[in-house]
Amino acid sequence: QTAYAGLADATLQALNGQTSAQLVGGIGHAVVLVQNNLNLGEYAVFELTFNGAQVATTEFSAAKLIGIVDFGATAVVAAGNII
Repeated sequence: QTAYAGLADATLQALNGQTSAQLVGGIGHAVVLVQNNLNLGEYAVFELTFNGAQVATTEFSAAKLIGIVDFGATAVVAAGNII
């Protein structure tokens, strides 16, 4: 697994020890989509924030619901792209 967008591989933990060039005002930002198991293709979209410069923690400091998106039950993720 590879880390993307301030998130560690498969563990959904914040990446820590980042440089100032990788952060916005010292704060790390990531976006996570959580699928609704009762309505496949519908996702809650959250922005997660964390202190990316801090080395000792992998915890998020806040989660904010951005919105809900519905791609329909026929949405397919192929090679990282939703089609």
